[in-house]
Amino acid sequence: MLIVPVLVNHVDYGASPFGPMQMMPVQNGTATPLIEWSNPDDPLAKIAVFLREAIEERCRGRSAEASIEEENQPPEPEGHRTGHGYCSDDRNVFPECVELLLSATQGTDAERICLNGELRCGAERLRHGKRTFLLQVGRLRLRIDPEGCRFSTGPGLGDEPTTDGPAGRSRIRRRTQRVWEITPPTGSAHLDGYILGEENISDLHLDGPTKGRVVARASTYIEDLIIEVLKDGKTGLKPQPISSLRGKLLKIVFAKALRRELDEIFLSESVLEPEP
Repeated sequence: MLIVPVLVNHVDYGASPFGPMQMMPVQNGTATPLIEWSNPDDPLAKIAVFLREAIEERCRGRSAEASIEEENQPPEPEGHRTGHGYCSDDRNVFPECVELLLSATQGTDAERICLNGELRCGAERLRHGKRTFLLQVGRLRLRIDPEGCRFSTGPGLGDEPTTDGPAGRSRIRRRTQRVWEITPPTGSAHLDGYILGEENISDLHLDGPTKGRVVARASTYIEDLIIEVLKDGKTGLKPQPISSLRGKLLKIVFAKALRRELDEIFLSESVLEPEP
């Protein structure tokens, strides 16, 4: 909505909702009521020019915003065979920041399949105008939903809620039967490197002759998104904190995210299912 207040007569508008806005018409840099103008056509012409310029600027802004959203739409699933009669459809909207992949290997018997997961975190570079930004995550939630099968946790995730990884590795804590929380190692503010490197997540116990299907999703929260601006320097790109631009960059992240539920943002999804 575009609002342009016009000052017809002298009035105390400082405390009104229009107080902070630009009043029209303007003469010598100051808002001047219509009754003060000797030629009434002059202020009306100024108002018309101001309206045209404001509308053109608004249209340019919407066009640029639509271009950014179109450029950052969620990717189509990337499918590949994993072997043993299974294939995986993966969608990673910021693969340099969070990448999740599932695969399957044969278990100890015909009714058991080993579910393997690869989860890697890092830094994704985003462009907004002439600036480059770095996107990282400070915490992840990994949710695994089996269909047509039951699963038991493998050594890559751990069964105990307080289980930590080895020194220098990210901590993985089980929060519910199907949800794990992943946080950085002590001394680090963001997740980096392989959280799971093709490790066994679970043994899938198939229910009957039908092969099971598994959906895994990695998500984070708005407050756990770390966004830094990169500035060119003699020693390369150096991160600097962001203030006012964070909201604009979050819009780019929201536009590209697979799904958003309140403050939870889904960045990666991998679906493991039988080959057609």
